Order: sequence, then C-alpha cells, then structure tokens
Amino acid sequence: MKLLSHFSLSILLSALTLVFLPFFSECAEIERQEYRSAADLLRDEAAEFLSEIEVSKAAAPMFREKIRAALEGPGSVCPVDFDALVTSLDATASEVSAAMTELKKLRPERDRIALLLAEAENKSQTASAERLKLRLESIDEKISAADAMAAEILPESLATFISMFDRHKGISCPEGMIFIDGTFCADIHETPNKSGEKPAVGLSWADAARICKEAGKRLCEGEEWSRACSGPACAPNKINMPAFSAMACNAALNMTPAVGVYPSGSRPECVSPEGVADIFGNAWEWTNEDYKERYKTLRGGSGNTDTTPTCENNGWGLPGTARSYSGARCCADPAVQPPPSPAPEQPADAPQTETKNTQPLE
Repeated sequence: MKLLSHFSLSILLSALTLVFLPFFSECAEIERQEYRSAADLLRDEAAEFLSEIEVSKAAAPMFREKIRAALEGPGSVCPVDFDALVTSLDATASEVSAAMTELKKLRPERDRIALLLAEAENKSQTASAERLKLRLESIDEKISAADAMAAEILPESLATFISMFDRHKGISCPEGMIFIDGTFCADIHETPNKSGEKPAVGLSWADAARICKEAGKRLCEGEEWSRACSGPACAPNKINMPAFSAMACNAALNMTPAVGVYPSGSRPECVSPEGVADIFGNAWEWTNEDYKERYKTLRGGSGNTDTTPTCENNGWGLPGTARSYSGARCCADPAVQPPPSPAPEQPADAPQTETKNTQPLE
C-alpha cells in the first residue's frame, strides 16, 4: 500500500507540474522578431536622403537646411517625436512643391514681359517700358525666392522624399491608447482599459483575443509588448534597473493569490516612460506571440521562484487555458481616426430651456 501511495503521489505531483509549469516558465524557444520602429526608420531614411543631396548638390540649400532642422529638432529628441517629424518633413515638401509650381508659371511670364519690354524700348514707348521694367523686377524677385527653395531638385527626387513620410500623415491612435514610435498603439491600462477599475483576470488566450477584436483592436505581438514595457532605448523603463523593487508593482501575483490585482493606474511608479500603466506586474497579459506550435505567451508577471522579474519575463499556456491571474492588454495599428460624432440635433418641437435673466436687479 505504501508503494502504491508513493506512486500515486508522484503521478499527482507530475500532473500538477504539467498544469502549472507553463505559466511560470521562461520561453527560451520563442522565435523573436526584430522590432523596427517607424520613427527611427523615418529619421534614418531622411538623414540618408539629406546626405545624398548634400554630396550631389541636387537640391537648394534652403531645402537641405529645412530637412536638417527637422532631424535636429523632433528627430533628435528621445524618443523621436514622430508626429512632429512627419509634420516638419511634410511642410518642407509642400514648400518645395509650391515653389516648383510657382516657377512653372513665373518663367514663361518673365519671358513674355521681357519681349514686351524689348518692343516698347524699340518703339521709344518710355512710359510703357518703365511699367514693364517694374513688372520684370517683381517677377525676378519672386523667381529668386522660389529658386532658393526649389532649385536643382528633380521631380522624381522630390517624389522619393515624399514617399518616406506620406503614408504616415494624419495617423494616430484611438482614445485610451499610447502611440509608440509611430509604429503601434498600446492600451494605457490592462483590459478593460479603465483607470481605477480592476483588470479582468481568469481569461484564456481565446477570451483575450476575442475581447480585443470586439473593441476593434488586437492582442499585442511579443516585440510590441516588450517595447511598450521596456521604454525607448534612450530612456529605458525603471523596472529594468537593478534598484527597482518588483514588489512595488505587484509583480509576484501568482505567489500571493490572496492579494489579487490592484485597480488599474493605482500605482504611479508602475507607469512606463510613455504612459503605459501596469504593463509590468498586476495581471499576466496574453500576447499573440507563439511558443512552439501549440502555445501562446503571457507577459508582465513573475514566476514562483523569480523574485527579480523584468520586461523579458514570460510564461506560456494553451490558448484555451485560463488562470486566476491571466489577463490581457490590447494593441492596434495606427490609422487616420474618424472625426468625433456630432451632437444629436434637437427636434423642432423639443421643449426649450428657459434662459434666466442674469442682469443685476435695479
């Protein structure tokens, strides 16, 4: 009987290990995708374009100077001010395009006025000649100003420049999300993304994916989640620093299940440099990252033997499996956002609100 009891106990422990281990293991076999920031790519492409036209002198000095100003302004801050960089480069392209259009009109007009002036001088029409000279001087000034912006640059070169940022114009994130690197949007809070409300837990990967889809979003990819948690390389999140206390962010949730999750945003020390709250600690968050062939990964918590978790901590589980501490966070692709809905119009026969007389009494 003792042998049977020991054997049965061994089987039971093995079964429990298989059930719980996936949520506490590090996913060494996950194939990482390289994270590519749209902001960094745009800055690097613009810098390369500037270098080429400076070497070849294939653009006016003013055009080159405006690109340099964009790179030394919004392109140089940490992290790159993506919206401002796109806006600055777009404004530069618009100025060049307008100058090129202006030159197409001014140069034929200058030739026409020059012919009229020559005729007037030949016929000794002094008054007419003086008026035409003044017009010619005015046109020459306008041509000089347009040339300062658009000289030398070829239409195909300008088209290459515009193609770098044109697809990014006007894009942003829905309300309640952080726009990261011009690349993706991440919910500020864990699902259901409401400040002061406890995050949803007990979710399977399938539950989390459905919730995000119903909200018009999606689960974060692994590299997106890691970037949102870690912060920009130039200003990393403090949770990756040795002096940081993981317990400050309720990171060991599965070690103390009685504590449960805290309300979203209730711990200001657990906010990333860009404003993403509780991405580290509180609930584990399902991602769309695969582990081997059958599993999906969770991020943002700690295992039962891990006392110093970081943004690289992860666990894994079957898509249909849920635990008391498994939650979610949604991501989305940036897009041009629809305008706000107009306020509903009152029907003509709606009761009118009486306006009170606010004049002082005599």
